[in-house]
This record gives sequence, C-alpha cells and structure tokens, in this order.
Amino acid sequence: MLQHSHRGQDRKRRQDVVLVVGLILTLSGIAAAASSSFAQTVASALTDITPQSRLRVTLSGGALFQGLFAGLHGDTLVLAGEGQPREQWDLDQDSITRIEVWDSGTVRGAKWGAATGAVVVGALGGLSGWALSSIGEYDDTGTVQPILAGAALGALSGALVVGGIGAGVGSLSSGWVVLYPAGEAPPRGDRDSFTHTTHLFLDVSEAWNADRDAPDGVFGARLGLLRDMGSHVQMGPAIGFYNFEQQGYLLGCPAPCTAVTGTDPVTNMGLDVLFSARSRGFAPYAALGAGWYVSSDLYAGVMGGGGLRWRTAGGQDYHLDVRRHASISGDISGGVDDFWTLSAGITFGNP
Repeated sequence: MLQHSHRGQDRKRRQDVVLVVGLILTLSGIAAAASSSFAQTVASALTDITPQSRLRVTLSGGALFQGLFAGLHGDTLVLAGEGQPREQWDLDQDSITRIEVWDSGTVRGAKWGAATGAVVVGALGGLSGWALSSIGEYDDTGTVQPILAGAALGALSGALVVGGIGAGVGSLSSGWVVLYPAGEAPPRGDRDSFTHTTHLFLDVSEAWNADRDAPDGVFGARLGLLRDMGSHVQMGPAIGFYNFEQQGYLLGCPAPCTAVTGTDPVTNMGLDVLFSARSRGFAPYAALGAGWYVSSDLYAGVMGGGGLRWRTAGGQDYHLDVRRHASISGDISGGVDDFWTLSAGITFGNP
C-alpha cells in the first residue's frame, strides 16, 4: 500500500513538471509565430486585404486619404471614396508612409482565441492522455493513442470554446489597425488606432490561501502573451505556478497546533483578458480570466482583479495588481482551490 502511494506521488510530480514545461514551450511557439506576422512592404501589407475594405493612408507630405480599397496596380494604390459623387485617388507607393485598415474585433478575436485554445487546451489534452497512459491498467496499450486522442479532443474543444470567447471579447472594440510600416505604433493621440502587436508579460507574486490560515504568503510566478483586440482590450494565454505550503496538525500540543509539513503547488493555465487605456503614464486596469488549475486535483476556475500600470515611452508596462482565484467546480478534496495574489510585473512590446 505504501509503495503504491509513493508511486502515485511520483507520478503526480512528473505530471506537474511535464505540464509546466509543455505550457512554457507552447507559449514560446505562439510568441515565435506572432513575431513574424507584420508585412514589410506596401504590396505585402495589402496581400490579405479584401476589396472594399476601409483604408486610411498617410502620405509623406502629411496628406491623409480615407476610402475603400479598389486595387493595387503596379506602383499605384487605388482608393475609392465612400461618399457621393464617388471619388478615386491614385496614390504612389513611394509616397506612402502609413496604411491602416478598419477592423472589427469580432473576427480577429475569434481567430486569436481559436489558435490559443487549440494549442493550449490541446497541450493539456495531450498531457492528460500521457497521465492516463501511465495508469497501471493502460501500461500494456502504449502511450501514443491516449496522447493523440487527448491532444485532438483538447485542440477541437479549445478552438471552439476559446474562439467563441475571443469573438465576444473582440466585439467590444473595433478600430484602425496599422498595417504598414511593420509593427509601427499608431499616431500619437489617436485612440481609435492600434496594432496587432503581441506582448510578453512576466509577473512575480505573493499568494495567500483564502480557505485556511497560512503562516506567510508564498511565492508565485506567471508568464503569458497578450494580443491587442482593440484600443482598450488585450487577450491571451497564461500559465502560473504557486508553491503553497502544506500544513498539518501536530499531536501533543494545545489545539489548534499546526506546522508546515511540505508543499502544495498549484499550476494554472488559462485565458487572460485585460481592459486598460492606451495612454502613457499611470492608468488603472481590470483583469478577468478563466482556465484550469492543477493541485491535488484538476478543476476549472476563474480569476478577477485589477491594478495600476505605468507605460513608459519605451513601450514597457510596469504593473501592480491584486487578483482573486476561485474554483467553479466546487470544493476539491485537499489542495488549494481559492486564493489571492498580489503581483508585480512587466509587459514588453507595447507601442
């Protein structure tokens, strides 16, 4: 019986390690793909733009033209006016300094949410399949089938669910997206413009268990990606790890008498949504999220909170926030399922 218990503990530790490593690699892959998404020329910037899309074009002399995309002929970008009588402008590519397209956040959010959900939840499904295959009764069947099945089911369900969430988040805002030049920030003071920039953030935290007394706060860390869904909304996947202390009662001392008997780590994987102004300097923000938590059990949870961030002229955000994490699956048997975090961190790559 004791040997079986040790095997179970060793298996759980291996699962936690593989889960964290797998999710870090997942986020790294998404970041690498996102970093190459900007076009480098006027022609390539307009490759995926459909006819009749609304464009806003700025020329080197400062002139601004807004109209419907009518085509790209040689070195000339053709715009058609939206009013009556219909005007047409032939703009030389060499004189263009900026191109923006009016974009609805619904489609953009659905695409980003589907990609995020497929990769992250697919990774969770694959790891769950690996954990299932390590159970004794499956030892003779191999590990490939449950891993592939779990990954496929997770990718499909993640794409559908998180894609729907992304569409809902994206529908909250629309605006001008900067297409050209590559990765350039919107015009200063133009709150209706934003870029498709994907940001990397890193937080360090103190965490407190809300369900039972704890002697001290414990260390935590979160790593994730945030993509602009609009001028005030960002969304992306995140992973977190909180190394809670495990307490037990001591015999032979006046009650209540407890002591730290080990660690009770919590790993979180989910979707973050942030609402914040784009202005530089200090500004408040709100944060919401949902996802999976792994402690002594696997359960669904939500997160909510807010804080203050400071955006520098160089594009980094320094932030401080308080968040509450709570289970929506009911109480779990042992482990931590309801806790607070106080976090400080940095977000890279803001325009």
